[in-house]
This record gives sequence, C-alpha cells and structure tokens, in this order.
Amino acid sequence: MDKIKIEELLLYIADILNQIKEIIEGVQQISAEDRAILESIKERWLTQKEAAEILGKCSASIKKMRDNGKIRGSLQGGRTYKYKLSEVLRVKNRMN
Repeated sequence: MDKIKIEELLLYIADILNQIKEIIEGVQQISAEDRAILESIKERWLTQKEAAEILGKCSASIKKMRDNGKIRGSLQGGRTYKYKLSEVLRVKNRMN
C-alpha cells in the first residue's frame, strides 16, 4: 500500500474514533434529573390489563401468574391489583 492511502485510512479511523468519543460523552451527560425521571417511570403502577398487554397475555393469565408467584402485584383499594412497570419488565425479560 502506498503512503497516501495509509495516511487517508488513518485520518478516516481518527475521525470515526472522534465520533464515537462524542457519542459516549453525550450518553454520559444524562443529568441527575433525567435519571430521576427514568427511575420514576420504572416505578409507575400499571393495571392488570396494562400488564397483560405488555406481556402479551390476557388478564386472567396475569391473575394466574400472580397466584403462582410468577409476578408480584399489590392490592390497592381493596379489590384492584396493580403492578410496577419494573416488575412487569422483569417478568417479560424472563419470558424471552
């Protein structure tokens, strides 16, 4: 390979490395406020129907899963079960 092509390749590689560095720095600059928002979203309460939709199941299947200890729900208001989004996502990840 001649010297000019090698120099061009090195410049190209250096440019790509700079772009990667900028991307990494951008990801690392998520503010504490943004992190708190993301955490609050994960802790959002879902209805049994919403949990079923995310898991691709029917509401009766979610009840069976809860009764069998496969998903944790919280009784709210005396009759209604709610599920944390983080719990639903945990179950979904185990299903895949």
